[in-house]
Amino acid sequence: MKKYAALLMCACSMSASADDFVLNDGSVLQDATVVRTSLDSVLVRHSNGVQQLLFDRLSPQLQQQLGMTPELVAERRAAAQQAADNRRRERDAAQAARMAALQASGQHPRYLSGADVYSIYSQANAISPRTAEYLAALWNRREASRMGLPVDAERYAADAAALRGSAEEELAALRAAQQAQSEVEKLRTQVEHLQQQNAVLRRQIANAGANATSTTVVVDNPVYVPVPTTVVRPCPPPPPPHCRPAAPPRRPRPVIHSNNPRPASSAHTLPRR
Repeated sequence: MKKYAALLMCACSMSASADDFVLNDGSVLQDATVVRTSLDSVLVRHSNGVQQLLFDRLSPQLQQQLGMTPELVAERRAAAQQAADNRRRERDAAQAARMAALQASGQHPRYLSGADVYSIYSQANAISPRTAEYLAALWNRREASRMGLPVDAERYAADAAALRGSAEEELAALRAAQQAQSEVEKLRTQVEHLQQQNAVLRRQIANAGANATSTTVVVDNPVYVPVPTTVVRPCPPPPPPHCRPAAPPRRPRPVIHSNNPRPASSAHTLPRR
């Protein structure tokens, strides 16, 4: 592994300066610079952006220059696979030891199957078998993490991820239906409470009517007051100014001359001074 790391470092140092990369298909990446290398690919920054290139797209000259020849890539892949297998065996051994310890202490993980979950909801036909498998995988992942079994936890997490799409849609519809049912139950409880209050009020009104006593007033000498039969009608409103009749002209006042004889009537007698 140290040899492969040295080769990668050498390849990076050789390609640190910008250059044109010629690929197998004849395309050219201008001003290309290697940013990062992996087991079988390189990340290249060029004039048009950044691009990830597998080793088989590089020309033989670039493969040799960057340490991406098919032989070196195969060796690195084999070494990486060997390391992954070693880690997997170590984890399996650790989990087996953990499981043996749990069994020795009388404990065991409470795993569920999709059939177990489906049998719980099958009475109400609430979920499908696929959603039951998804719920079982979620439960088993949590249970494996609780019991310290990382291999089982990863396996059940992968199963849940594969079933997540349609199962989440069905569960969302189920939650919406349950919420609606809860609202209906709440309204039904309120209606029942109002009906009870109404029944109590009706009983109180009935009791009050039964306990009420009638009172009769006797008058010895009744006096009857006749009701007037004259109908008082309101006065009509006055007509508007343009409809009122014109006032009669005033008569001129008579002029009394000194040479005329005084009238005999005392109404026209002037008082003496």
